[in-house]
Amino acid sequence: MLKIPCAFFESKESLFYEVFIRFHDQIHRRMLDEISRLGETIPPDQLSGLIYSLYKLADDSFLVRLFSEGELELILRKLPPEIAMAHREKDDFIVEYLAKTIPALRNMDTQLFSAALRGVFIAMLHKDEIGRHVFDEALKVMINGVVNQMYAGGKPDGCSGEPDALKNKGELV
Repeated sequence: MLKIPCAFFESKESLFYEVFIRFHDQIHRRMLDEISRLGETIPPDQLSGLIYSLYKLADDSFLVRLFSEGELELILRKLPPEIAMAHREKDDFIVEYLAKTIPALRNMDTQLFSAALRGVFIAMLHKDEIGRHVFDEALKVMINGVVNQMYAGGKPDGCSGEPDALKNKGELV
C-alpha cells in the first residue's frame, strides 16, 4: 500500500511556499553537485553557464509560470518575516559554498552576491517588463555581470559614486 504523507498548512500561501522551497532546494542540490564535479578551477564563463542553465530549468518549470503574475511577492508578504529570512539564508549558504570551493571567489561579499543572484531570479518574474524577445540574452548579461564581479575580487566596481554631471544640479524635471 502506498503511503502518502499528509501535511496540513496554515494557509495556501504556506503550501505554495513549501512547494517553492522544495523546488528551490532541488536546484541548489543540482548546483552543489555540479560544482563538486567541476572542482575548484571553474572559470567565470563556465560558472555563468551553470547558473544560467539552472535559472532556465527554473524558468521552464511550472513554478515560475505559477508565480509570474506577482503571486510570489504576494505569498512572501503574507508569510511571517522569519520564513523569508530563512530563505535568504539558504541562498547565502550556496554563495558561501561557492566562495569556499572556488579559490578565486574567496574574497567576495557572499551576502551581496547572494542578493544579486536573487535579484536576477526575480527578474524572471518580469519578462514582459524586460521584453520577452530579449529576455534570455538579458538574463545571460545579468548573470555574467554578477559572476564577473564575483571573480573581480568580490567588490562591485564601476558605480563608485555620483557622476560629476549630476552633482549639485538641482531637481530633475
